[in-house]
Amino acid sequence: MTNKNIDEFIHNHKELVDNWYSKWKNDIRCKLPSCFVVTDAEIDSEITAQCIYLAKLFKGGSYVAYCNEFVTKRALNTFFDEYRKLNHAAIVESI
Repeated sequence: MTNKNIDEFIHNHKELVDNWYSKWKNDIRCKLPSCFVVTDAEIDSEITAQCIYLAKLFKGGSYVAYCNEFVTKRALNTFFDEYRKLNHAAIVESI
């Protein structure tokens, strides 16, 4: 990651956390299967990871708007990748 990308993330991180993380967290939680338990801390961590990833790709404009467009989609893809790896038959048997 270049210094410019790091600076973009650092400069906007407080705004993202204060104004967007709660919305993104709710959007993600609403779209996850109810049987897939993910903590708020895990969601926050994945949001941060995705914001950092997006900073690497960011070419200009509004970084906040860029994150707002892509962060929930990318985080959901990551969570669904993990969900697909679970042995769902074992989960059903344990209920």
